[in-house]
Amino acid sequence: MSTKTAAFEMARGNALDLFVKTTLPHCEPIINRAISFHPQIRERVWATRVEWDPSLKRAAGQFQTANGIMLHPGLLAADRKHLVETFLHELAHAMQFYKYG
Repeated sequence: MSTKTAAFEMARGNALDLFVKTTLPHCEPIINRAISFHPQIRERVWATRVEWDPSLKRAAGQFQTANGIMLHPGLLAADRKHLVETFLHELAHAMQFYKYG
């Protein structure tokens, strides 16, 4: 199984903490820094679901209040930079929702 396939399988439908540890470990300090401004949302942020959603047609990612962060599996084949940027962008939407509703 390739590294990308393993990351896809391990991160499918898991909480953000497992996704970050298995797929984007270098993002953890960035996320913790962002949380430090609003520590009351820490638990909700790390419990956010992250899923690969091939049904996304016009977006690389999306945050849904009911389902968490949805990422297009095509990001696994793209430059790693695009995955990181899209993931952190969607996480920012999640954090904004957790803080302000």
